[in-house]
Amino acid sequence: MPKSWQDEVKEILDRADASAPPPKRRVSRGPQPNQPRRNYIELLGQWIMARFSTTGEMLVTAAVLVVAALFLSIFLRQFAAIVAVAGAVVFALALARGIMERRSARTSGGRSGPVMWRGQVIELPDQRPSLRQRLRDALRRRR
Repeated sequence: MPKSWQDEVKEILDRADASAPPPKRRVSRGPQPNQPRRNYIELLGQWIMARFSTTGEMLVTAAVLVVAALFLSIFLRQFAAIVAVAGAVVFALALARGIMERRSARTSGGRSGPVMWRGQVIELPDQRPSLRQRLRDALRRRR
């Protein structure tokens, strides 16, 4: 009985896996001479961008700063005060950012255009009528 093409492909792949040598693990021994050294300012910038990329990340960073200030208050009171103020400022910025995101999402309807699937509109954005249109509709219903 002839085999199906799927069975033949599976056999070929199994033979290829069995005959392939195991992958070589490369052990890193620090920076290689041909690799450029990483700039520490860029690494710090990437870390800061990761900490402030979303509102949730900002809130977590603020909480970590406040908890760190709590533990630092045992030994370094002046430094703990600075860290606590930094945590409060980050928290306030995250709160303001969250309010602005919600306000901008509310005014734009949450979406910029209709939802398309396979070239056809499947969901229109929420079109909230203007105050003028709502008043006109209310007056028409009263008549």
